[in-house]
Amino acid sequence: MLEEVTDLTYRPDLDPEAQALSALLWASADIACAVTAHLRAADFHRPVYARLFTVVARLVGAGQPHTAPLVLAELERAGRVHGQLSAALLDVTTADARGHDAPHLALAVMRASYRRGYAAAAVALEQIAAEAHTEDLYELMCQLGRDRREAAARLTAATEALG
Repeated sequence: MLEEVTDLTYRPDLDPEAQALSALLWASADIACAVTAHLRAADFHRPVYARLFTVVARLVGAGQPHTAPLVLAELERAGRVHGQLSAALLDVTTADARGHDAPHLALAVMRASYRRGYAAAAVALEQIAAEAHTEDLYELMCQLGRDRREAAARLTAATEALG
């Protein structure tokens, strides 16, 4: 197993989430529609990117242009412009991703989210084992499995559509 290295220097140009958002900002309407049909805000690990994605997806869903200036205008209209969101929007705008890469980058974000889902399920199962009533244990474990199966089906559908 590789030793984990903590790098305190964040690089949006190497972050699949930042790159996916960057590509989405530059993507054609057709590509953006395909991506937003599968990618969800919950797939993003960084909450600030989830918020930006929500705005982009809303613009795409409304058939409106989804460029960085229009995302900023939407944030301003909603009174949601603050340092962190503005900085994140600037990061993704200048991340130099290509619009045609948006589907592949979206899948990278979804795959990472899928893996995090298994880690979260393991933590939840441990908590269930410690805190749930004995008679509820099996059903709660099965529900975690059904949730993971649904996530697998969602990832498969996205891979078939975008990959």
